[in-house]
Amino acid sequence: MSTISDSAAKESAIADRQRRDWRSRIPGGHLAGHLALPAGVRPYAAPLILYGVAKLVGLAVFARLLESAGDYHEKNPRFGGGAHWWDVLGSWDGWWYLQVAEKGYDPRPLERLDPGGMFTVKQNSVAYFPLYPGLIRAVSEITGLGLFGAGLLVSVLASFVAAAGIYAVISLLAGARAGTIAAGLWAVSPGAGTEWAVYSESLFVAIAAWCCYAVMKRQWVAAGLLAFAAGRASPGHELRGSCCSSGGAREQEGHRSVSTSRQIVDAKHKGAPIVTLSERPCVVCEVQCSVAQVRTILEVEAS
Repeated sequence: MSTISDSAAKESAIADRQRRDWRSRIPGGHLAGHLALPAGVRPYAAPLILYGVAKLVGLAVFARLLESAGDYHEKNPRFGGGAHWWDVLGSWDGWWYLQVAEKGYDPRPLERLDPGGMFTVKQNSVAYFPLYPGLIRAVSEITGLGLFGAGLLVSVLASFVAAAGIYAVISLLAGARAGTIAAGLWAVSPGAGTEWAVYSESLFVAIAAWCCYAVMKRQWVAAGLLAFAAGRASPGHELRGSCCSSGGAREQEGHRSVSTSRQIVDAKHKGAPIVTLSERPCVVCEVQCSVAQVRTILEVEAS
């Protein structure tokens, strides 16, 4: 019995030493083990330090390239221009988000354009979902920052929440080392340029990552709330649409239709298009149906 106990103790010591070794090889990783952090927060120190360092390096390279080119001075501030290099971070989609944060949505109906062009209707703020500009406005009112500064603050903070969520998901699947690497890769992904800009990508990825984590831990209410929030951050999320569809059916029938949910899952597996509408969308309905739909998908996958 003592031999077994000694062997287990040695294996635990080796695992701890290996964990310290790989963390010491990342920038600032050696600090993670010495920070006076709560036990529940300490595992996130190394991945967040790695993410932050990688993003700072990327931002410095981005600024250097912009300064070297110098053509942003000549461009329209709405389309990649500005007086300073950081003004570029609030252009393109960022311009629209700032317009929504400042003025709200344009109440006029969509204006159709002549056929044959790139767009079928004139560009309108209605294409930009409300959660991110709403947070920009709230942070601006609370902190006194301008809308541009508030937008950057929301994006930067959300990007770290996203990095923590990515670490949490991957560490469940493949261990802490893989989770830390995944958080670092989030900083250099192809779309990483929008993470610290006035764009909604960081906010959506933060919500989506923690929604996945909640599903993996079978925390259904949290998963439903986060899925609902994701639908307010960015368009085109099928999970939210299918949940709304189940909600409409349940309102009419008075109970959750498992067969309908299974049909939806089967259709997705076969690549069939899914058209989902809810005649009377409501917050409570969507949250409840998000929970039911995610649970049913997992049940079908298991069977």
